[in-house]
Amino acid sequence: MRCFLPRRSMTRSMSMKLVRRSSCAPQDAIGWNPRSFHLLTDPALFRTSQQHFQHMHRNAQPGMPLSAPAGKQKPASTGAAEQLDAWLTELLHRFSAGQFRILDARLAPGTSDAAPFAENWALALPRTPHTIEPVTGPSSAALGELHWLRFSVTLWLPAAFKSPPELHAVRAACAE
Repeated sequence: MRCFLPRRSMTRSMSMKLVRRSSCAPQDAIGWNPRSFHLLTDPALFRTSQQHFQHMHRNAQPGMPLSAPAGKQKPASTGAAEQLDAWLTELLHRFSAGQFRILDARLAPGTSDAAPFAENWALALPRTPHTIEPVTGPSSAALGELHWLRFSVTLWLPAAFKSPPELHAVRAACAE
């Protein structure tokens, strides 16, 4: 099943959360388009995943990434590590895929150079429809401003998934 969420314009505060990173200008961020992601559609599996994540987060040392080298992590029993590995393997087979696509944007570009991680996104900006607008305040000139965003979200859901009535779900053959 392919599910389309309605296309909507979003307010600035919401769109900023979708697109902006603290060190990323809007012209760089909207160049990362489309964006793929994975999601869990089974509520019980989602709750279990949250518990596993919270457990991993509690056992991580402060300042140490969750994927730290084995010698740097807190010691864990071999059985617990094997159970976690088995759960992660099962999770890989049970997630659904999605895509976030920016259809149009209105932005005031920043004056600072793109962050190193965003340089390729900045080069891809011409492929995303957008309109350049003037900056509305002096303090936002360095990074710029995102004023408006139109987007679509496509979810590839399992055949047995029951979509809520407020969503317009369209069955389609999977392209993958």
